[in-house]
Amino acid sequence: VLSVSFDRHEIWAVIPARGGSKGIPRKNIVELAGRPLIAYTIEQALHSKHLDGVFVSSDDEEIKAVSASYGASIIDRPAELAADDSTSIDVLKHAVRYLDEKRGRRTANVVLLQPTTPLRRVEDIDQAIALFFTQAADAVVSVVKAGWSEVNVVVDGSVPGGSRTDITATLTLQNITEDTWVVAMASGTDGVSE
Repeated sequence: VLSVSFDRHEIWAVIPARGGSKGIPRKNIVELAGRPLIAYTIEQALHSKHLDGVFVSSDDEEIKAVSASYGASIIDRPAELAADDSTSIDVLKHAVRYLDEKRGRRTANVVLLQPTTPLRRVEDIDQAIALFFTQAADAVVSVVKAGWSEVNVVVDGSVPGGSRTDITATLTLQNITEDTWVVAMASGTDGVSE
């Protein structure tokens, strides 16, 4: 178990939840065991000992109302970022700009929590954050153990609207619980900017 103090770091959770789900209509607020699906992720984030705020990014008024009722702050997502071809990175960029403006300073650390992962545990969030800081990683991505032993990793360094950048990454795989693995990626760069 990793133990780290993050008193000097601000860490914000962003939960993307658009209203136009195709496979399961309105999936983010569909009831699962008596509660809306998104409620599980909001509650997990609110119970994290490392997160300073929990924000739901949505274009949908009902999702915003449900999310606020469970304690999340709301980021109004513009329609162009709620389309079928919208990317999570564009939604995160919008959320970071919103947080920067709201707080009057640069946002350094953001945790993306998908609302379609209701079985994650608060400990998974906290240990992933600890791994991010202890490994001085650029990113941490959770994965599950698959039924195969070989994994091919492709890092696409192209940036929409930008130039292609080759990324050389060092991956650290750590088992943080019996069923949860986290990959920390350190690219050796200062990251990608617009």
